[in-house]
Amino acid sequence: MNRSKSLAATSKSITAMARKRSSKTTLIFFLLLSLLAFLSFLPLFASLPYLPSYSHSHDLHFHLPRHQRLHRRQKIGVRKFEIAEDKFWKDGKPFQIIGGDLHYFRVLPEYWEDRLLRAKALGLNTIQTYIPWNLHEPEAGKLVFEGIADLVSFLKLCQKLGLLVMLRAGPYICAEWDLGGFPAWLLSIHPDVRLRSSDPAYLQKVEGWWGVLLPKAAPLLYGNGGPIIMVQIENEFGSYGNDKAYLSHLVKLARGHLGEDIILYTTDGGSRETLEKGTIQGDGVFAAVDFTTGDNPWPIFKLQKQFNSPGKSPPLSSEFYTGWLTHWSEKMARTDADFTAAALEKIMLQNGSVVLYAFEFQMAHGGTNFGFYNGANTGADESDYKPDLTSYDYDAPITESGDVDNAKFKGIILLWLAEYTWIRRIVYGHGPSFGVKREAAFSIAAAYIHGNSTSVYEYCGLQYNYSFKQSILSEIDAHVDGHCNLIATILGNWKKTGTVSFGWLLFIAENMTIRRVVGKFSSVTLPSVPPNNKKTGYGSIQLKRTAFLFDLLDEIDPLHIVEAESPTAMEYLNEMFGFVLYVSEYAAKTGGSKLVIPKVHDRAQVFISCSPEVNGWQVSYVGTIERWSNQAINLPNVKCVSSTSLFILVENMGRVNYGPYIFDRKGILSSVYVDGSVLKRWKMISIPFHNLNEVPKFNPVIQVASKFHEVSAGKNLEHKSVGVEGPSFYTGHFSIDTKTEVTDTYISLRGWGKGIAFVNEFNIGRYWPTSGPQCNLYIPAPILRQGENVLVIFELESPNPELMVDSVDQPDFTCGPGQVSVHQNEDGKASASLLTSNPLGLRTF
Repeated sequence: MNRSKSLAATSKSITAMARKRSSKTTLIFFLLLSLLAFLSFLPLFASLPYLPSYSHSHDLHFHLPRHQRLHRRQKIGVRKFEIAEDKFWKDGKPFQIIGGDLHYFRVLPEYWEDRLLRAKALGLNTIQTYIPWNLHEPEAGKLVFEGIADLVSFLKLCQKLGLLVMLRAGPYICAEWDLGGFPAWLLSIHPDVRLRSSDPAYLQKVEGWWGVLLPKAAPLLYGNGGPIIMVQIENEFGSYGNDKAYLSHLVKLARGHLGEDIILYTTDGGSRETLEKGTIQGDGVFAAVDFTTGDNPWPIFKLQKQFNSPGKSPPLSSEFYTGWLTHWSEKMARTDADFTAAALEKIMLQNGSVVLYAFEFQMAHGGTNFGFYNGANTGADESDYKPDLTSYDYDAPITESGDVDNAKFKGIILLWLAEYTWIRRIVYGHGPSFGVKREAAFSIAAAYIHGNSTSVYEYCGLQYNYSFKQSILSEIDAHVDGHCNLIATILGNWKKTGTVSFGWLLFIAENMTIRRVVGKFSSVTLPSVPPNNKKTGYGSIQLKRTAFLFDLLDEIDPLHIVEAESPTAMEYLNEMFGFVLYVSEYAAKTGGSKLVIPKVHDRAQVFISCSPEVNGWQVSYVGTIERWSNQAINLPNVKCVSSTSLFILVENMGRVNYGPYIFDRKGILSSVYVDGSVLKRWKMISIPFHNLNEVPKFNPVIQVASKFHEVSAGKNLEHKSVGVEGPSFYTGHFSIDTKTEVTDTYISLRGWGKGIAFVNEFNIGRYWPTSGPQCNLYIPAPILRQGENVLVIFELESPNPELMVDSVDQPDFTCGPGQVSVHQNEDGKASASLLTSNPLGLRTF
């Protein structure tokens, strides 16, 4: 019985095994048939045309080791910007940063979109911008994020236009901006705060500022759905100090507000010394470099890798200088378009297909130093002072007014076309490496910029000097021959007429690269280049003098006058910008006296007068003491009955923004000596005006000037100061027809001396045509209005004899007295220095 059950069980087992073998055999047979069928169709698959893709990251993905491929797969579909394998990665795909600096605080908000679109047409995918602390907190505890300071709106606009953002959060920014972006009220704190250091008093202020700023930026980080891919810590600190505790504290603050995923970065010059001092190794902070168009980038990028973790060093120059700043009394800085393009070409060609490089234009668009926010530089010592122009044109591809009709802008576009169509279509496995084709696009750009056709014709003769597969070569011939004929026709036209259509150049650049050569690849289409904004010259504007500064002194409320034994710095008077009038008295000598002010920041005009009871504030100008050429002034004997009144009008011309002398208080910063004796008992009157992004503030002098004008209007003035020169207010009106479009314009101040100008109560900045090179001030259309417009000028020296200014339609940087000293250095770079003008003779007002 038991045996029978065992046999039965064995029989069932054998039957089951037989079934399994049969199924396995069937499966193997089916797989073999499938394989044979697949192999038989391989030739057919091979003959099918290649299907292009908009992305090359897929090809790179399958060339990675398996564990890296799995890692990448996990990231695909995740919104993330990161660094790995010495590349930038955006959402799991390699990304090339092509960026440029564009400062929202140098462009009116109404023009932000216009300038961003022009930057995008230049080929940029990323905007880098600073955040100036002083713009957003002009007074301690008073925070401003509206108007031109509406940072969040600017960032959201970048995102709307498809532009990523690299945010330079400071707290120090440099940027040729007053005090490097620090609020000047930091200089009024006692004891002195040590800027850019681990001084607890300074860090406390930074923590307060970042505690407001960074939470505004956090929702706009890339990982949170915004455009910000990187945030910079400090700026070029390696050129200033060596305080790792300070830098690490900033990193800790930033991480606390922004989280661990955002890329923090530093920027320093491309030398070992600056990188050693300015980078923050071990804290997961990416070290970027900056350099000029004259530097060889590759040794610098190689050095950069030593200051980043392995695999965490994509070559990035966060400031690639396409131009340079200009100081008053210098020749306008210009960088040749061909020089800039050659430097870009050097980076592109050397980098080739090996490494995705990235760099930022400094600047893509400069803009304007409206108000009093221009910065300044120093040389060997703090007295070697060089204030910046009102214009921040920077010789950028996009000019101060947004113009793009220039060789630099067009040449860069052509280079980008070459790079886009070449690198992004060929080097990632989409066909053979046609080196000649890439060079062709650069040749087109060079031909345009240099103004000759040699390089293009050379290219057209080179196509047969390279060995390619015959099947590919025939396709190249079919396209290239036609293009060479087209080039010959167009350049022949060029020689006859001197002009060539930029549209044709773009067409050639695109077609001579990859997009249509083989006919297999999709195009990268840049936005169309916007036309230049229209500008109008509204004609001559007649002005009249509405008030003389010294006529107003008797009308000022004594509560607005500060008295002290010694002169007081502007910041201690709670005055951050503009002017301060210092008043004292001295006993004149028969043979005259000598005035010495060892330290004045920045420019002091000196006047003397007998008591008002005798001559009613009739003052005489005796000379100017300038920070950069401090000299004693001889005070003549004016034979006053009693003591002689001394008036010193000191102008703050912009605080130093870079270097060891950044702690730059303004006003009279030392004792004042007359004939070797210290002058005591001073009165100080602030004349601040309003600055950028400020509602016109109460100012006793301005208020009195306004009332003086109201009282005197319609009367035949017989005041002693009428008809003379000196610090005075002038007002003029001009109209724009209600049926006429309001456009940009410029105010030409040729023939005037030095001062500041306001249009419709907007502070458009300083003018100084007698020093140059800037003659005209840029007036964006949003400042103007249809109907009546009001121009107010505060002229410090000599007005145009006809009291006339002109509204014109173009910039002018050819002013100056001809006393500019330009030196050619051994490296071929030009440098200029301010020359001291002879003090003017005694002049009575």
